[in-house]
Amino acid sequence: MPRGGLRAVHKALGHAKLLSRASAQQRAEGLAQQRAATTQTPRRPKAGVTGQMWLGIISSATMLFLAAPAFADACLFQPRRPFQLSSDTVEWTMLIASGRTCIQGLRLGSINITSVKLIAPPQSGKVDIKGPSFSYAAKADFQGQDEFTIQVSGTVVRIAGVSDVKVTVFVVDK
Repeated sequence: MPRGGLRAVHKALGHAKLLSRASAQQRAEGLAQQRAATTQTPRRPKAGVTGQMWLGIISSATMLFLAAPAFADACLFQPRRPFQLSSDTVEWTMLIASGRTCIQGLRLGSINITSVKLIAPPQSGKVDIKGPSFSYAAKADFQGQDEFTIQVSGTVVRIAGVSDVKVTVFVVDK
């Protein structure tokens, strides 16, 4: 190899070493910058409502929206267990504001209701039978407990039977 050729190779190798040193230095500086960026204190989220907060707000508003009409419709009704039309007696409860009327249906699943009768009327309110449902009207000046019993007749899977439904009513101030 001619002498000039060796010199050119050494010169090229020197440039390569310089370039590799420069790139190594740049890589080291880049790593140092990355480390500095990751060790900085994390930024606080901006003030305002976050996604989780919105979820809580929407959930609360939905619960209020769904719960408010229950008493606004005049009553809260809670059947403890459904009647079976097997000569059974079930006890249900109702919460109603004085002077208001509550309508409650009696249809349950595969039960075919043929008749509904009032067998023990309330002492302070008024019950009206309307097809497979009933309504209870609380007196405007009454607060306290009232009760009545209705008898439901019908069939369950073509087997005839009756059930007595005893309703305890709690009348509260408007």
